[in-house]
Formats: sequence, structure tokens, C-alpha cells
Amino acid sequence: MQFVIVKSGLTLLNENHQIQGSYDLPLSEKGKELVFQYSNRLELYQPTFIVTSMQRRSRETAEILINRNGWQEVEWFRDSRFNDRHFGFWEGKKVDDFLEFSKESIIQHIPGGEYHLNFLERIHKAMWSIQEKVIREHSVIVMVLDERVIKEILNFLNNESSNGLNDHIVEFFY
Repeated sequence: MQFVIVKSGLTLLNENHQIQGSYDLPLSEKGKELVFQYSNRLELYQPTFIVTSMQRRSRETAEILINRNGWQEVEWFRDSRFNDRHFGFWEGKKVDDFLEFSKESIIQHIPGGEYHLNFLERIHKAMWSIQEKVIREHSVIVMVLDERVIKEILNFLNNESSNGLNDHIVEFFY
């Protein structure tokens, strides 16, 4: 079994250095171009399973990869537990402003947003679900997700309780 982890393409908020979080935005033209550029690097793989969030940017990135690499017959798992963290008040605001605000301490809760620990728990539960149901049956799993979700998945895969799954990451497209 192999994991191929792909960061979802850019949106206009990404390009403008704004916090996106739970906003469900399409890929920008630049985002689509970048996905097209690295899609041919993925043609080496013949996935048997694709994982995305329910967010449009993740799904559109996967659709480009599927169409460019002839993966139309691959089973596709979409799960809202892999959605990006909800940043409440800060969604749409400049990343630099948020970083300045949070400089003093690690923010576990954001007004109107999702608790950090709830976000981590949600991602871990989704990964346990995949580990229990999918990994034994599929040889190549492509995961197309947002940056914060990917970082937490990497933490999960490096955890001793993940049964050495980190040894199966073969590519990371970021």
C-alpha cells in the first residue's frame, strides 16, 4: 500500500494571503494551472482509491487529476471530516493579521470557529476509518486535501499507533 498526498489547488483567497478555512471556493485560474502542471507527475501512479474532503477546491483538484491521468474508474471517497478547519471570524481576513493576533500564544479556540482539538480529533477519526476499511484493500491511495489537514495527517501517520503507515508515503505534492 502506498499513499500519494496532494495539496489541493489554490483559490483566490490563497492567492491574496487570506484565511480560507471552511469557505467552499473553487480553484482560481492560477490554481488550475498549477494542478495541470503537476498532474503529469502523478501519471506514474495507478491509484485504486482517491480521498478528498467535501470542499470544492479539493474535489476540483481531484477531478483534474482524474481526467488528466485516466483514473475515471478509481473509487472516490469524499468525507467532510477531511474538510479544513473552520476559522470563524478570521475567515477571509489576512493571514498576517491572524498571525499577529496569535503571536502571543497558540490559539486553541477561535471565536465562531472550530476548537483546535476538535479539528485534530475529526481528522484522526477519518484516518482511523480509512485505516480500518480501505488500507487493506487498496494498493495506492491518493489523498487530495488542504494544507492544515495534510499536516495533521502526517502527524497521525508518524504516530506509533498508526502501525507504521508513514512508511507508505511515496510522494507528497505540495
